[in-house]
Amino acid sequence: TWMQKRLRKKHTMAEIDNVLNRMVNLGFNAKTKKKKKKTNQHIYSKIDVHDKALKNYHKNVMQLAAKAIDQQPIEEREYNAFCLNVKKSDIAKAKEMIRDFKNEFIQRFEAPSGKAESTYQLNMQFFNILESLN
Repeated sequence: TWMQKRLRKKHTMAEIDNVLNRMVNLGFNAKTKKKKKKTNQHIYSKIDVHDKALKNYHKNVMQLAAKAIDQQPIEEREYNAFCLNVKKSDIAKAKEMIRDFKNEFIQRFEAPSGKAESTYQLNMQFFNILESLN
């Protein structure tokens, strides 16, 4: 199908059908006679939850991002990275601002259902690069 051909990470039709059917069952996609359609709901995990499946998802999309550096034209992607010194007392506020930005970004740039020309992934990581002093 078109989806199998367009996905950068290759999957079998059985894997794709399984995911799409799960999305319908969870209410994230609606099933019509001809196709499955997004219901405009976003999937959000609970804040600061420890979940193996969620960790695996983040690892997988970071691997896709690493591959896209070499595979996608620079005009079609944006990469930024920086380090900054942070007070522990500011970490919760920084995480809150990142979550707010994510929601504002979705509101501003997500195309209406059926109007998008492509699908993009936005990853954000905020983590300590130093080892603990303990």
